[in-house]
Amino acid sequence: MAQDVLVMGGTSFFGKRLVADLLVAGCNVTVATRGRVQDPFGDRIARVNFDRRSLESMQETFGGKSFDIVFDQIGYGPDDIEDAIEVFYPRAKFAI
Repeated sequence: MAQDVLVMGGTSFFGKRLVADLLVAGCNVTVATRGRVQDPFGDRIARVNFDRRSLESMQETFGGKSFDIVFDQIGYGPDDIEDAIEVFYPRAKFAI
């Protein structure tokens, strides 16, 4: 069974490589970004736009969704990580 994976910040740098590797591994990938950068993945992924610096935006965007794994490529400080834990724990098996 394919894993449902969320990648926050999957449109540039190592995030693109992570998404590409997850697709090769057969994962169902959702990329969450501000929506300012296009990615090369076409219809192979789902996309959502959100404001990473806003807990309310994260709750609104992800509140009813469940992921097996969450990769947080854009959690830059302790407040960001606390927000991610509040939004995804315990629904995600791993938060990175």
